Formats: sequence, C-alpha cells, structure tokens
Amino acid sequence: MFKILDLILRWSEFWALLIPLTIVIIYRVKKKETLPLIIYVFIALVLNFFVVLISTVPGLPHYLKRNSFCYNITAIIKVLLFGWALIQLPLLKDKLLPKILVALYLLWYSFHFGFQVSLLSFSSLAVSLAQLTIIAICSYFLLVMAKDESEIIWTEQPSFLICVSIAFNEAINLFNFLYFDIIANTDKLFSEILMRIFSVIFIVFCVFLAIILYRNRNRHRTPEINTLIN
Repeated sequence: MFKILDLILRWSEFWALLIPLTIVIIYRVKKKETLPLIIYVFIALVLNFFVVLISTVPGLPHYLKRNSFCYNITAIIKVLLFGWALIQLPLLKDKLLPKILVALYLLWYSFHFGFQVSLLSFSSLAVSLAQLTIIAICSYFLLVMAKDESEIIWTEQPSFLICVSIAFNEAINLFNFLYFDIIANTDKLFSEILMRIFSVIFIVFCVFLAIILYRNRNRHRTPEINTLIN
C-alpha cells in the first residue's frame, strides 16, 4: 500500500496537471486572463513528465539521470507565465513595479546560467529567487487591493483567487527549495520527505488551477470590472 502511495506521489507532478487540463479541454477555456495559466499547464505537463520519467525509470545512463535542468527551466517559465497572469490583472496592469521585478529576474537568470553555473546543474538559488519574485508580485497585488477605494469587492473576483493560489504554491515551496541542493547531498531521507511535501502542495495547486479555469469558462463581469480590463 505504501509503495502504491509513493508511486502516486512520485508521478503527481505529471498527473496532477491533468486536472486543470481536463477543464481546459472540456470547457474550451480561452479567456485572456487565463491564457498564461493554460500555457503553463501544457509546458509543465511536458517538463514534469520528463522530470518523473528520468527519476523513476531504472537503467538509464548516468548522463540521462539528471532532471535538474527541468527545474531550472520551470523557474523561468513560472516567472514569465505567472508574472504575465498577475501583471494583466485589473489592479496591476498599469503598475510598473511587477514588470520591473520580472525584468530583473530575467536579467539575473541570464547572467546566472550564462556565466556562473550550468543550466544542467540544479540551482536552488534560481528556483528560490523565482518564487520570491512571484511572491513579491502577489504581495504587491494584495497591497494595492487593500488600498483600493472603489466599490468592487476584490475578494469575490477571479483575480483574487488567481493571486492567492499562485502565492500559496510558491510561498510553501520556497522553504522546500531554498536549501534543497545542500539537503539532497547530506540527507537523502529528508530530501525525499521534502519532495513528497512538494508533491502534495502541487496537487492542491493544480486543483486551484482547475477551479480558476472552471470559473472562467463563462464569467460574468460587473461594468466596473469591464472598464478596468478594457
């Protein structure tokens, strides 16, 4: 029973994405607000398939047993797509700070993997800074929302759920990846526990993604929201 559960969690980075993907296919979600999330689901599905395949299939040559590059690529993909999803939210689309944060991360990422470390080597710094960038944008959204004096109840808007879902996923996993490369080299058992925690959080995040996509299948907006978006 434990082995079955362990296998399910090992493959959760792949199969959990099928939950939001099912919503996209069934309801043909094509809203502008959710386009970055939909693109993320498709890209992450491919990357995570190889992540799990490489780590679970026995007998692969040593040079094919490294899936670190997938996490490094995922880091910049998340900053680009989650950043896009957040920046286009009504409260942030005219704000400069989120765009600056994304641009700074892209510049640092290019320098980091261009001159400091190989893209094939796992960089907890790159992953952690990506998470901090996204968390900072989410925090800025909540700050702007708190200061907003309009009559719109933002906590009832899809943009709030998008922001909170992304922030939830990144904030919790930040502690998983901050020192993961050090832990993986010193305590294999603890690193395995961290990865299982990551798997559970990722499943929850995918459920939230599915909820967001489902709610955006046929969304009705108030006139105030239409004015902000258009």
